[in-house]
Formats: sequence, structure tokens, C-alpha cells
Amino acid sequence: MAKPSASRPDQPQCWDEFCHSLARRPDEPRGSGVPALTSPITSGQPDENAVTDRLARIAGYASLFKAAFPDEPHPITLRNIAKAVGAYERTLVTPSPFDAYLAGNREALPPVARIGLEEFINSGFVACHNGVASLRNVAMTPPYFHDGSVATLPEAVKVMARVQLGVPLNDADIRDIVAFLQSLTGELPANFATAPVLPSGTVAPAK
Repeated sequence: MAKPSASRPDQPQCWDEFCHSLARRPDEPRGSGVPALTSPITSGQPDENAVTDRLARIAGYASLFKAAFPDEPHPITLRNIAKAVGAYERTLVTPSPFDAYLAGNREALPPVARIGLEEFINSGFVACHNGVASLRNVAMTPPYFHDGSVATLPEAVKVMARVQLGVPLNDADIRDIVAFLQSLTGELPANFATAPVLPSGTVAPAK
């Protein structure tokens, strides 16, 4: 139902929730034994050497990795790439009222959102979305579904309940669940829209 969005770094990650943390995402083997960075789905690179060699041939990355991992003679490795990606993605976490609620502040959620949370769990949505990790900021990311066929969050909730869960929801149920989902909207980091200065991306010819 949701597009990818910033989530807690201790929540399972990746489109299929396979990876257990941000730091393990790029080089964690999947069931096939193929690390995500060398998966044809995610990178198109055939093996670990192809990934690290390509990155090393982009001007600027060698010095950046050396600065980040000064004690390693060959710092461009899958493990260090994983650490770098994880470090960046942690800057995208968006604390929300629901986080405050989980931390013990019951008043962080209005009554209607607390009712919606209970209905969200009891209706079975929690089984589809690993708790709420993949739904963070969902109220800010219409349209919904893989094809963008549903324009509003209430309609998306209604369709998901009927089609995925076989649960009919009345208007009050939908209103409450939407109120809960809106509580997952967090404040964006101050530099969220600031484009970082990156190496050019030009890959030098292989030697």
C-alpha cells in the first residue's frame, strides 16, 4: 500500500523485509546466497569484485572511503559499502507521534488514532506490513498501490481490507485506521531536500 519511506533502523528492510537492519542491506545474502549488491534485480553486477571495481573507478569514491575507513588498506568492500549506505539512511529517519507513543507518551496519539491502531492490528493489517515500518509517512505518499490506481488513503485502506484480508470495514473503521496511519507522519530532517555533493558518477575505463 505504501511507497518506500524512511523507517526505524532497527526494523526489517528491503522490499521483501529480508534484511534485518540498514547496515546489513547491501551485502546480506538472500536465500539464494546472492548478496543484494550483486543481485541482478538490485544492481546488475555479476559478483562482488564487479561492484567494488566499478565503485573504485569512479573518481572521488576512493578518497571518500579512505577517509571513512582509515585503518583499512582496501576500504572499498561490500561490508563498508553496507555501512556507508546504512549511515546515510539513518539520516532519513522521521520521528512521528507514533514513536512518542511507543516510547511511553500515551497522549502522543489522540483517542481516534489509538482506536485505529487497535483496529489496524485486529483487522490483520499488521501481518501485511511488518508492524508499521513500511507505512511510515504513508499519508504523504499518494497515489497508492504499485500502479498508483487508488488516489486516497481511506480508499486504499478499504481496498486492502477487502481484497487482501477479506475484512469489510465500515466508514468509522476506515476513519479510525486512517487517523492511526496519519500518526506515522514524521518531521523531515532539515537537510532532507538538500542535494549532497557526490562524485561525478563517470566510471573510468578498466585498466
